[in-house]
Amino acid sequence: MHIGEPFALILNNTHVAACVVALAAVTPAISAPLACYGPHVADGDTITCAGQRVRIFGINAPEIAHPAQGIAEEPGGQAAKARMIQLTSGRQVWCEPAGDQWDRYGRMVGRCWTSQTRDLGAEMIRERLACQWARYSRHAYDGLGRDCSRRGK
Repeated sequence: MHIGEPFALILNNTHVAACVVALAAVTPAISAPLACYGPHVADGDTITCAGQRVRIFGINAPEIAHPAQGIAEEPGGQAAKARMIQLTSGRQVWCEPAGDQWDRYGRMVGRCWTSQTRDLGAEMIRERLACQWARYSRHAYDGLGRDCSRRGK
């Protein structure tokens, strides 16, 4: 064994440990469902519950306008947002991690529900305000409504 080898091994293990700690800080584990009362609704498939932005699992709703991000409004975007507000306003909402758990924007991917609505994502599909994104839902909502892949998304 060369004299520098033990130091290199310690240095490499230190770097691995630092990377593990850094990754844990970026993607926190959520073990229990989040709970909130009347979450903020960003659009038809994104809410903020207990301070955590949540992308509703397995669905895609039409976009509302986000001029700062260069996103134009899609037909049905305001209706989808309005319905999500109706489903959650003044109600206790719970969200638990699902699917890939985190999207590329740092949102928790979660299944959310209220005491009146068992699955917010399924309800949005049933009401034709969102489509199933089978690529992410793994076909959990087959038979409820349309699949996003059939509309070019």
